[in-house]
Amino acid sequence: MKIYFDALSLKPTTSIGTQAYIIAGMELIQRKYPNVEFFLLSVNPIVDEHYLKHTKLNYKLIPRRKSKIGTWKQVRKILKNVDAVVSSW
Repeated sequence: MKIYFDALSLKPTTSIGTQAYIIAGMELIQRKYPNVEFFLLSVNPIVDEHYLKHTKLNYKLIPRRKSKIGTWKQVRKILKNVDAVVSSW
């Protein structure tokens, strides 16, 4: 199962609490769907990779475009290739 996980904001996710919240949400879904692959738009993949790489989650960070229209186009493309959309908020 492929899921677009809408959890990352327009600013890098540097809060440890927010990082824990994101990881916990993804882990809950992974328990139900062990073969899940997550897709996340990231404004700074280096920052997000730093805390996600220590998990056992199967994820793909997609560099988020700077413009709203560019991001909208990215989301549309992602939605064509996933089975579900989950928002952690």
